Amino acid sequence: MSRRYSADRVRHFFDQYGEAEWDRFDRNVASRVNLELHKRFQHRWVRPGDRVLEVGAGPGRFTIELARLGARILVSDISAGQLDLNRARVTDAGFEAAVEGREVLDVTDLASIGRSSFDVATAFGGPLSYVFEQAGQGLDELLAAVRPGGIVLLSVMSRWGSIHQFLDGVLEAGVKGYRLLAETGDQFGETARSTVIDLPHEMHLFTWDELERLVAARPCRLVDASAANFLSVRADGALASIDPARWEEFLSLEEAACRTRGALDAGTHIIVALESQAA
Repeated sequence: MSRRYSADRVRHFFDQYGEAEWDRFDRNVASRVNLELHKRFQHRWVRPGDRVLEVGAGPGRFTIELARLGARILVSDISAGQLDLNRARVTDAGFEAAVEGREVLDVTDLASIGRSSFDVATAFGGPLSYVFEQAGQGLDELLAAVRPGGIVLLSVMSRWGSIHQFLDGVLEAGVKGYRLLAETGDQFGETARSTVIDLPHEMHLFTWDELERLVAARPCRLVDASAANFLSVRADGALASIDPARWEEFLSLEEAACRTRGALDAGTHIIVALESQAA
C-alpha cells in the first residue's frame, strides 16, 4: 500500500507545527550541518539581482539567506501560518524589502505565478517529499517557473540517512514496523509519529537512484548534488565540544564528504541543483 498526497493534510500539519519548523535546525549537530550545507548551495547558485521563487519557504531560514545574497524573492508556502511566521522573522532580520510578495501555493500547481518568470526556484526542506505520487508533477512545475537556463534548487528527505539518524526510534518501534518504509520510502501511520505535535508527519523518503530517475525524465540537467549531512549524523557526542574556531573547518570536510557519490544516500536530505533545458 502506498500513501496518496493530500494538500489539506500537509497544510494542517504545518499550520499546527508552527515555530517548530524554525527550531528544527537547532535540535542536533546534524541539523545544524543540514542548514549550513543548504545555505552553501544557495551561495553557489544564487546571484545578486536574481528573481527567486521560494516554494515551501516556512518561517524564513532560507528566505533570509536569499535576501543576504541580494535576491528578489516571491515567498510561498502551502501553509498560511508558516507565511505569517516568515513575515515576522524576515522583518525582524531586516530583510523584508527583498520580498516581492507572499502567496499560499502548492508545489504541484504553480501556474498562477507565470511560466519562465524566475531566474531560480527553490524547494528546500522537502516539498517534493510531501506530495508522494505527485513528485513528478511538482518538479515539472518548478522547472516551468524558471526561464530556460534557469536553476531549480531542491532537497528531499533521504530514506537511508533518515533511518540511520533516527535509528533509536526505529529499533524501539521494531524493525518489522519499518519494513514498508524501507521498501517503499512512504512514511505514514505508526512510522510517522511526530515527537513535537500530535499529528503524523507523513512524507516520502527518496533514495538517490529514485531521485536521479525523476530528474532524468525531465528537460533539465543535473549540475550539482550533495547529501545534507553525513559525517555529523549520530555524531552529537563527538562534535558537542568542537572548538568554534574549527567549526568552519569541519563544515568544509563534511561538505567534501557529502558531495561524493557514495554519501548521497547517507544524509537526512539530498540536495540537488538542476538547470532548465526547456526550449
